Amino acid sequence: MTRQIVARVLIPLCLCSIAAGKPMDWLEHVRALSFSDQLNEIKGVSTHSPATQRDRVPALIELLKHKDQSVRIVAAAEIAEIRQVSESALPALLQSFEQPNGEEGMEYVTAVAVFGERALPLLQKSLTNDNWLVRTRACDAIRIIKPTLYKDGECNERAP
Repeated sequence: MTRQIVARVLIPLCLCSIAAGKPMDWLEHVRALSFSDQLNEIKGVSTHSPATQRDRVPALIELLKHKDQSVRIVAAAEIAEIRQVSESALPALLQSFEQPNGEEGMEYVTAVAVFGERALPLLQKSLTNDNWLVRTRACDAIRIIKPTLYKDGECNERAP
């Protein structure tokens, strides 16, 4: 009898606490999944309530540092998808501009650009970065957001 109660009460409670628990609990849950399930779980963040989305932003930021490029790209895309609640992730996305892989870098440019004019102050600050790749990707994002911001000849670098 006791085992039945435990199975009926505690196990569903554990699963609910992972699904609705603290952001880092969710991150640990994601890390324990198979690769394809990790990607699906990350892609599913935008299907949750705005409160849950907001709670998952710190974990998504942490996933931008994942060893696998696909996980990093999906996390960046999901941050962009929930941009109404994930503006705190903008600095982390800009740090990702340093990724040397061209395709991955352009994914970050696109993710930052969907934030629109809210991203411009950070992007303009990135134009002074010592890393040419960061400056170039900042220029690319600015051009997407507001193509007329700079006159011809200004901010004209292009990412490889």
